[in-house]
Amino acid sequence: MLSTLLAPTEAVTSSLEVKRALLTYDSVYIPHPEDREFFPQKALFPIMFPNLPMMGIGFSMGRPIKPLSQVENFDTDFEKLLDDVQFTRHQGTIDVLETYNLESARRIGSDYLDGYPINPQFLLNLYLGAATDEDIMVDAINKDPLIMNSSEDEIHRLAAGPTQQHNYADGDLPDLEWPVLRPELRYAYSVIARARIAHVLKTIGFCAMKQLVPTFSHPNYVNVTKRLQARATDVLDAVSKVDATLALRNTVLSVAHDEYVDESVLSKIGVDDVIKLRTRAWGEHAEKRDLLLQSAAELAKENADREDFSRIIREKITDYRKTFDELATERRDLRWNVKCTLALGAGAVATSTTVADVQSAMSQVQTAWGAATMIFAASLWAGDKFKDAYATRNKILEMEADFRDDLRYGIHQFYSGFGSL
Repeated sequence: MLSTLLAPTEAVTSSLEVKRALLTYDSVYIPHPEDREFFPQKALFPIMFPNLPMMGIGFSMGRPIKPLSQVENFDTDFEKLLDDVQFTRHQGTIDVLETYNLESARRIGSDYLDGYPINPQFLLNLYLGAATDEDIMVDAINKDPLIMNSSEDEIHRLAAGPTQQHNYADGDLPDLEWPVLRPELRYAYSVIARARIAHVLKTIGFCAMKQLVPTFSHPNYVNVTKRLQARATDVLDAVSKVDATLALRNTVLSVAHDEYVDESVLSKIGVDDVIKLRTRAWGEHAEKRDLLLQSAAELAKENADREDFSRIIREKITDYRKTFDELATERRDLRWNVKCTLALGAGAVATSTTVADVQSAMSQVQTAWGAATMIFAASLWAGDKFKDAYATRNKILEMEADFRDDLRYGIHQFYSGFGSL
């Protein structure tokens, strides 16, 4: 059964997000409050001095980029969250996760990666592409009340002031051209946007390596992932036109899976009550769901005949739906329901994605491209980088193999527009 990491933002994850995730996933991981760097600072050394021998030992060379900021009272809010979700009692089902060993990272002379599973140079290259994309930058902050309504002092605090100029990767990056309401804060807005983009990429990459599903709840972080998916669609569509074996992977939006729960009811019940809803029927339902999504991805990757693909997946959806009734009875007070469909359409590249609106609809869409492959393809979007479709195809397939991108895992988001049940 799949587990999820709730993606970090400037604010603490809410207990409602944790409860919502517990209804879908085996384990729910909350980001460690001190894990705010893009990658360990010591990992900058081999990037800045690639020709010097490292011998596995790192030295801090400063920050790669600005770390993700925290709202005021973050530490107090985090302790309250642990109390609300009864962390000590449910540890194992709910846990706090570090993307690398934070204690080791503080010691001089320890390994420069400190357990960080992503190649820092690879991640930095992805960041430099996304952080120069005006549309992605705007997506990261547009209409966010925290950004639009905060005082000038608070915006500067979130942007960490002029010290940002000393971060390694940000010195030459362009600021937003977008017509902001307060032009004097353009630089600060740009800094905040870049930090958000970096942590979207970090979360996706980490989860791809650890076979977790990243869950995004903040609308702006969701918008960044959607923009990355759109960029990847353009690139992968171009690639599929020169390689027929990839056509099905790109044109079949295989399974759309939506789970609905009444959030107003869920907010009033405790974690103990949510845990009680994780019954045998819930386990059987989750296993069938995971098998369905995995099968769709694997069949598409194997370049199955489109008619065979549709027939097999529809049969699996029918079998999966047989698990609905018992679970729906157990969760009737939450008005729980599921919509699961097979959709066909051109240009439908999206990895496994869960999203939810104010009515708490969580949607998972599965295709035959994994999350890490998606963000890599998106990085090739700018300029002339994917005009040579054959070369781009080779890069993408090599990256997919090197990254061991598991097709079952992708991006989960919260979204608007659940549709009819």
